[in-house]
Amino acid sequence: MDGQRALSRQSFHTFNELNLNLGPRRMHTFRMDTSWEERMRWVLAAMVFGISVAFLVMMIVLVPLPHDLFVPHYSPSQLSPYDHFKMAAAVVMMQITMPFTCVMILRSHAHCQRDTMSLLITMWLAELALATAHILHFRGFKFSLEVPSVLAGLTAVGLKLNHMLINMLKDCKEVLYIDFRISCLQKLLRIEVGVVILLVMLTLCDAVFETGDVLRVMGSIVAWVLISGGIHFACALGRELGRLSRTSESAKMTKDLAELSDVWRAISKIRLYNRIVLLHCVLKFLIITHVLLLRGYLWPFPSNLPEVAYDDWGMGFGVFLLVDPSAGPIFWYLGLYLGFLYVVGLHSVPATHARHQEEKLRVEKRERQQGLYSAVTDKGWQERVEDLAQRAITLEALLRFYKGLGTDYMLNFNSQKHTTDDVVRQAIIPLSADGMSDMSSILMQGRRLRPTAMVTHTWHSHFRDLVAAVVADALEETHFFRIARLLESDINLVKRWLCRAGALERTYWICALCVNQHTSICCPDFGLVDSYSNTAVPPCRCDCPKYLNTTPPCREDVDEPISINCEMNKFSDMIAWLAATDDGFKQVLVVDSKLELFSRAWCVAEIAESYMMGMKQLPKIESGAVLKNHTEHLKMLRIEDMKASRPEDVEQILSRIPNKAEFNQQLQRLFDKLFRTFWHLHASERMKMTCREIRWQLALKDDVEVMNFDLDVMSPGGEARCVAEQSA
Repeated sequence: MDGQRALSRQSFHTFNELNLNLGPRRMHTFRMDTSWEERMRWVLAAMVFGISVAFLVMMIVLVPLPHDLFVPHYSPSQLSPYDHFKMAAAVVMMQITMPFTCVMILRSHAHCQRDTMSLLITMWLAELALATAHILHFRGFKFSLEVPSVLAGLTAVGLKLNHMLINMLKDCKEVLYIDFRISCLQKLLRIEVGVVILLVMLTLCDAVFETGDVLRVMGSIVAWVLISGGIHFACALGRELGRLSRTSESAKMTKDLAELSDVWRAISKIRLYNRIVLLHCVLKFLIITHVLLLRGYLWPFPSNLPEVAYDDWGMGFGVFLLVDPSAGPIFWYLGLYLGFLYVVGLHSVPATHARHQEEKLRVEKRERQQGLYSAVTDKGWQERVEDLAQRAITLEALLRFYKGLGTDYMLNFNSQKHTTDDVVRQAIIPLSADGMSDMSSILMQGRRLRPTAMVTHTWHSHFRDLVAAVVADALEETHFFRIARLLESDINLVKRWLCRAGALERTYWICALCVNQHTSICCPDFGLVDSYSNTAVPPCRCDCPKYLNTTPPCREDVDEPISINCEMNKFSDMIAWLAATDDGFKQVLVVDSKLELFSRAWCVAEIAESYMMGMKQLPKIESGAVLKNHTEHLKMLRIEDMKASRPEDVEQILSRIPNKAEFNQQLQRLFDKLFRTFWHLHASERMKMTCREIRWQLALKDDVEVMNFDLDVMSPGGEARCVAEQSA
């Protein structure tokens, strides 16, 4: 409450304790993770590297490439130069894939990065299987495993790619609320997996047992099923990707924000990305059909097409590339590899890994603090702390209260002018005066709830921005300026979005609503004025007793007088108790347009306290331009320049920090960690951010039907019911 908050003995820690948890040595020193998963990652990466190098050595030592590749002269009993080429091509592709495969094995943490890792591993295994088949052929192995290896590798890579595309559509559905018929695509994918396994087994049995035409005919039937099913899946996938492209293009593309330039570039490339994906899908099935046709697995086509081609066109290198079953897959792997790097990219891997390491340290810190936490010995104090902590309000209740401003109460409310302090004085205090209670108890009708997040904000910022920032957290948005505008124009649309996201019942702790203002500030000694109209605000006339920092009764377990009944001196203890008893408890930072959050002493104290407790901290910024315009101001931020309504509060905070210069450096590191760039996000986060921008542009349109997002094809459960409830 900006200067009216007082510290308990446990509310703030000495700088030495902060340095233990925030120090640069701990945060920037690479520490080998000794967990089982991390050890397995290193073992797997070492295996990929070692096997790749071993195959390279074998290729150089055992089967060197001849010099007469394009003018072959060899006897029929010898291996042809083309056989040497196939072996070399497979091994070279292994070497090309190996470095990035190892990097992703060691550095993949997000689910989409794990998908990338599994795709690269699958591609590497496909090349390994092909190279192994060639080596066995060189060593005189009786059975030819080339066709089963090629089919297994091609289909495995293709299936994994399709799985990644389905996951991408899931990310889009999560934000856009469009049903991309993912369940249908998943069923088709599972059917294709079964058909692929059966076909590979048939080709393997045919190579080993040489039963004649029986297995080839059976394999041909399965192959036709695979091709037809693959075409059906490609058409269904193309249809859904087309819907995504049309949705992005139908958005009102008005580039009015420089900080969204990266997002705009991603939106403009959606159709290009879709074309690349569909091109690879088409090429995959063309190559599979090509392999099956040349090896006689597409009955009733003849099985001697390679011999006919060599007889008619000769033994040139071009003919070899046309009729050999392993040449096409090698080039497809290379094209897929390059296309995948272009679309997904690996530039986010270092930043994502650094975030993962920071998150791991945060979790360790939180576990350590939870283990060290113990409730205070004063029973009355602890009961007050726990009572205060269970006054959270739901997002639905917050929006209901906001919607009544200017219509049901505080009739002069101007969302663009009035601050949180104005709303407290002219709405919250009058509405809760009869019961002399906190506003959250009235809004929640006596329900007692634990919060999922602590909201840190300044009372001098607009109340609309506070509500918008909380909504932004629920919708996983970073900026809240457009939500603030939407709260003014169409709050029901905001409710529909939150309902579809399942976030209306999410709970937050906001001091303005959760603290009983009648026990502290409702009757000040000085005159109150409206910050916008400059008119006098009548004080509260309640007779509720006031409890300030030192009002008896006081705690008995400390020497200094600290009031038990005062609700403004327990925030830090409350944060500690909630963080110690709830692993998911987090902090939401409402960064106002003037960045006053970082100049208010108690707000910075809460930030440092939450960080030290290992809580997840989520900043919500009005816009990227605000942060950019105040970059120099943040760099000059010093704890000595902090402000509070009472000078003694600043002195109390500064007295707890002996090495202020070192603490300022810790704050800078904290601020640097809070803000990320678009390309530091992994592919899934970038896709969600892009879809959020599309959703916003669609919301700017006046066509209400656009916002229904095909609810008629969605499940008849939560999403459609949300719209019905909001309409009612």
